[in-house]
Amino acid sequence: MHTFQFNEYPDASSFLKDTRPTLEAEEVLNNLLIGIAERVEDNPQAFGEERPYMATLKQQDSLAAVCLMTPPHRLITYFPETGDDRRFSVLVQHLIATPRSFPGLIGPKATTLKLAQAWTKETGIKFNLEMDQGVYALKRVVHPASPGGQMVQAAVDHTDLLLDWAKRFFEDLLPGELNQHNLDLVQENIAQGSFFVWMTDQPVSMAARSRPTRRGECVNFVYTPPQFRRRGYASALVASLSQHLLEQGKSYCTLFTDFANPTSNHIYQEVGYQPVGNFIMLGFDS
Repeated sequence: MHTFQFNEYPDASSFLKDTRPTLEAEEVLNNLLIGIAERVEDNPQAFGEERPYMATLKQQDSLAAVCLMTPPHRLITYFPETGDDRRFSVLVQHLIATPRSFPGLIGPKATTLKLAQAWTKETGIKFNLEMDQGVYALKRVVHPASPGGQMVQAAVDHTDLLLDWAKRFFEDLLPGELNQHNLDLVQENIAQGSFFVWMTDQPVSMAARSRPTRRGECVNFVYTPPQFRRRGYASALVASLSQHLLEQGKSYCTLFTDFANPTSNHIYQEVGYQPVGNFIMLGFDS
């Protein structure tokens, strides 16, 4: 039996040097992990003052596991599809030996479940499913019929409105994520020009660009207030923003959906997004 080597990294540059070739071989599925690591490389405090946690598990110099956490968020994981199943319990043993606190996990469904089960076996701490997510990718936009209006980059004047919409977004989809830390990140991204709105005579829907990688970029924070829904605004905005990213040189766009929301899954496929994977978001019982 070959032994495992566990490595923690002091910075994102050394972490990416070790992991980028493997992660980019499946860049679409690993866009969350790569995009966050690259942002931390540019700005170590991009997600807060607490130092991000980055680690790998290797077996015979090949990556057996990759993980990244930007506190207070969940640990993001990657495991090659095939490998020694001991890697899950070995990784848990190393993680629980660190002084860090891990609120939960996010990653591809099959391997993240195995890691969570190993966590429960090692610690007795149970986990719960917080979201079953679809990972989608788009390489060519299918433009819907125009509902009237156009996409515009959100201005500073839109900040209060978009922060209110962001609160509602979290309340609807991720109530556990509604905190001042995440709202501060939203405000920072608005100021950096990452948010867009669909504009008629007023803003009626929002979306954001996020986590650029070498070849792709993510679309997220898609939200339409109830009074403006079922008019095609979100579809038009997602299509226009995706086209904008492709025209800027990206080969593909990605987004994550909640499988429990069939409406959003349907409208994204109508504008050209295709399912490429299944992630889960898990929380640990306190």
